[in-house]
Formats: sequence, structure tokens, C-alpha cells
Amino acid sequence: NMSRTAITKASTLTNDGVTVTLSNCAGATGTDGHSLADTEKDDRLIFIVNNNGAATGLLTVYASDSMSAAGQGNLVSPVGINVTRTIGPLEGARFVNADGTIYLGTGFTGTIGAVELM
Repeated sequence: NMSRTAITKASTLTNDGVTVTLSNCAGATGTDGHSLADTEKDDRLIFIVNNNGAATGLLTVYASDSMSAAGQGNLVSPVGINVTRTIGPLEGARFVNADGTIYLGTGFTGTIGAVELM
């Protein structure tokens, strides 16, 4: 969906580090949320989220449109006020869509970034 904000994924190797590009969140959910493209289905993806808003919010990782574990549903994770949190590693079979994207809803004000372990 064109109204989702794209997240740029950083990739890193074991015993290494990487600079993570953060996207702003402003309570965007559903088709106004975020997306991550070109995601492998190998369970090595971690999201880094920061809530700098005035209330605890929810990060929703939407279930896949086609993969085998999609029936397990969405992952909804609370993100407290002034908290930076990691979400994942995520199961590709549960969250990666047929076209390789993952969709997220960010029900808080703050930032989100993604790191894939290589």
C-alpha cells in the first residue's frame, strides 16, 4: 500500500556492528503504518523501537498474507513511555508476505528501525 512508510533495513554480521536508520512514528497503524521490503524468510530480523510519546503504545507486526505460520496471527508488543525496545528475531513464516514485505503498525510517537543478522 502506498501510504505505508518504508523502513530501511540495516544488515550486520556476527561480531560486528551497523548504523541503523530510524524512521519516525506518529501513531500510524493499518494501511498508514510502516513496511519493510526485501525481507528474507529466515528468522533473523529485529526491529528497534523507541517511544518518546506521552503514553504507552503498541507495535503491531501484521501476520503474513500467505506463509505457513500466518494463522498464529499478529504480534502485538507494548512499548512503554521513554522506552527503547527490540522486537524479534521474527519468524519469517509468520510475518513475511508473499512479496517479501512485512507490515507494521506503530501505535506510538517515536522511531523504528530494522536490523537483519547475516
